[in-house]
Amino acid sequence: MFMVSSVESEEIKGDRYRVIRELAQSSSLGTTYLVEDLQGSNAHFALKEFTFTLRTPDVFAKAEQLFAREADILYRLDHAQILKVHHLTCFRHEERGKVLLVQDYIEGQTLRSLLDARWIQGRKFSETEGLRLLYQLASLLNYIHSMGVIHRHISPENILFRQGDGRLILGDFGGIAQVLATLSVELGDPTTTPLPMPLGKPGYAPPEQLQKGIIFTYSDLYAIAATVTVMLTGQEPLQLIDPKTGEWDWHGQVKLSAQFNVILQKMLAKHPGDRYHSAYDVISALREIPRSSLIPSKGKHSAGTAAPPSPIEMTQPLFSDRRNFGVQVFKFLLQFVFAVGFIVGAGAIGWFVGQTWLKTQLSSPEELPELDISPRVEAPPPSLGQAEALSFPAADDPEPEPSESLPESERQRKLALRDRRLKMAIDYEFFQGLVAEEVGVKDAQKRGRTPSDDPKDAVWRETIDVTSAQLLDRLESLSAEARGGLGRYRRIDRDRWKREVNELNVSNSAAIDLADAAFFLYFPEWKNKDFLSQAIGQVWQAIALDKVKALQDGTSLQTLVFSKGKASVDEEGSLKPGEGKVFLARLEEGQSIATSVLTDQAMGFSVYTPNGEALRSDSQELNWSGKLPATGVYQIVIVSRSNETLSYKLTLTTDTLP
Repeated sequence: MFMVSSVESEEIKGDRYRVIRELAQSSSLGTTYLVEDLQGSNAHFALKEFTFTLRTPDVFAKAEQLFAREADILYRLDHAQILKVHHLTCFRHEERGKVLLVQDYIEGQTLRSLLDARWIQGRKFSETEGLRLLYQLASLLNYIHSMGVIHRHISPENILFRQGDGRLILGDFGGIAQVLATLSVELGDPTTTPLPMPLGKPGYAPPEQLQKGIIFTYSDLYAIAATVTVMLTGQEPLQLIDPKTGEWDWHGQVKLSAQFNVILQKMLAKHPGDRYHSAYDVISALREIPRSSLIPSKGKHSAGTAAPPSPIEMTQPLFSDRRNFGVQVFKFLLQFVFAVGFIVGAGAIGWFVGQTWLKTQLSSPEELPELDISPRVEAPPPSLGQAEALSFPAADDPEPEPSESLPESERQRKLALRDRRLKMAIDYEFFQGLVAEEVGVKDAQKRGRTPSDDPKDAVWRETIDVTSAQLLDRLESLSAEARGGLGRYRRIDRDRWKREVNELNVSNSAAIDLADAAFFLYFPEWKNKDFLSQAIGQVWQAIALDKVKALQDGTSLQTLVFSKGKASVDEEGSLKPGEGKVFLARLEEGQSIATSVLTDQAMGFSVYTPNGEALRSDSQELNWSGKLPATGVYQIVIVSRSNETLSYKLTLTTDTLP
């Protein structure tokens, strides 16, 4: 089908993005373009455009609600190996609805294209490559699931191999397609081809997801195991699954070590209860595979050579020995043409010699060189700028194994700390900096220094481990989403939170009171210090995120309502250590009020005007009275400073009857 070049048309999408060229098109999931952002940096992005029919006004209202919810999920994911979503919007266009999804443009290719290239060469992926692949994907899911997100649509088509550094990039989350399916099925749009409900690619999505709509963390784990098995065997899932039993059988296609076989079997178990339920469990199982048990690859890793590295040591790119595929193909074609010419010119003898020469060049698969898995593709000029580089968390956790020269009890202590940190999905580099900072605060002489493995530093090392354990205890109280952001919070996040609480009629000062109460409960040594620029400032911001969420869901927010004919209102409750609450009251300019709190424990008390001006700020004096300077929503904030749960009674009295 003839298509007008997008480069020639230079169409503008969403009044902001200039189309450079079309990248891909799908009849059900829209069209993808390479675009240039005309606002700001002029960076290049990938833009996906989806369209749906507006059968009734309710369709668009429902679409806006669903896509806004999906956008909030995608914006939270901030990871170097996940396609970053920069913009997701839904709008009307004539009689149809349109959705624009703008995300990073990655130079590379999909695992599907790598698999096809290997198939052309008659080669399969090695066990070492399969282990690296599974380890990276499990590490990615460990982060995603810690953020409360499930991908739902993993397959070789949705995993990119980044040309620059050899890392896997995960994209195309199933949420967008799920929303489109919801619109077509729930709202009965007869002009749209219904998508399967729930979504998931047959063979890669587990049976319970495709048949019953059950989606959980083990759904994604099944999908990555299916992907790895396909990469190892070169066979599609439907060729490997027994149609009668529903069980996978790849043993006739590829020989793997016993431990790797067990891991794949457990991940691909027919019944969810028989599988791993967390990505961390998969990572732990991979770490148990000894190097000596791996099946050596034929050719490069023939018998007698050193075993490939174990998964825990896999910090190098996923595949190695990369060369330019275009050059290899050109050489092959040149050789082929030469051979054909030789055959034509030399007759029967030449034909025989040519065939022998070709067989030598295209010998058995094990003798072929490593396939170049990152051929060059057209890339945006570097001068146009790129999306911001992100670093959390590393796919292959960089924490080294404890030194074997340490006492075994100390090694086990350090391994236990590492396992706790990984389960909490906390970035290693950030945590190391945080621990060093805390140790330096307590002992200035140790600031910026690292202990050796010498017995003379045993007490110092123990201090570091004790500090690490204490920090993990405190960070455990944070939500998974808040912990996931440690090391990555920026001013832009604080500005966004400010806007969000302002929409609730809560001032930034009131929200800060809530965050400070929890933060200084655990870190009193930082009071009256500039901590936001320090590593510990990331912890404060993580706490602030949780407090914003508590305000949004109403946990820490309550509106005071005067009963008719009464000029006062009372509220009673309790607060746990570090907790706080914001009370809202709509009052008039010139109105006189008196407000106070009764409690037998230490408490902070604040009163803020509608524009955030403090009438009483984080005071131990639990009362305020006076004439109000403006009309609007006033905020009364109480926070616990006690180490025990406290009870309180708040009273607000006015001089005007409602």
